[in-house]
Amino acid sequence: MTQDILARLEKCVSRLEKINFSSKGGQTSGGSVGSSTAPQVVAYDEYYKSQVVPLLETCEKIGGDLAKAKSFIEAGFHGLSRVIQLSSTHSKPASDAVLGEILEKSGIGSALSQSADFRFKNFKSSLANHLYVVEEGLKVVLWPTSTTAVSYVKEMVNAVQFYTNKILTSTKGNNDAELHKAFVTQWKNAIEELAVYVKEYHMSGLNWSKSGEKASANALP
Repeated sequence: MTQDILARLEKCVSRLEKINFSSKGGQTSGGSVGSSTAPQVVAYDEYYKSQVVPLLETCEKIGGDLAKAKSFIEAGFHGLSRVIQLSSTHSKPASDAVLGEILEKSGIGSALSQSADFRFKNFKSSLANHLYVVEEGLKVVLWPTSTTAVSYVKEMVNAVQFYTNKILTSTKGNNDAELHKAFVTQWKNAIEELAVYVKEYHMSGLNWSKSGEKASANALP
């Protein structure tokens, strides 16, 4: 199912790129969290602040093309926040096609396609390996399409390892080697901690509400 939805998202690149994503300042996942908010939403917001925000800050510090690619990371994880919020108030969508529409409108589809395009156009960049990590690692936000979500998330560590190893090797003697090491470590931690979150709240796939209307793209917060 994951590959089918990803393929559907890729076919919508031209339309998705017209969507305007506003920056949330990198401090929260984009949703307002109150006392009545579902636990999985609160937990994701805490995950975002503790794992994603430091990664975004490191991208900015390294600068160059990676600072530009930071917006894709932010948009992808913010889009996941919107999907999780939707799942906490709505029941499972009527079909996989509707789920695909939800992922498209959430911002996930555009974040993935724009990340891939940016990496392709900047393949000669001195930070090309970093851009590969962003492109491949960002696919972790597609776990809502998988019925084995925990395994899917964990596999993303292996998906980026080839490029993270190249980063560590190529920047070892640099003055800013610790920054690049932080980037690698933070991506790994972000994936591993997301797996912990998914295992606790979405063990068998995205935890849709047992009540409420069926989810649709128009119902996204």
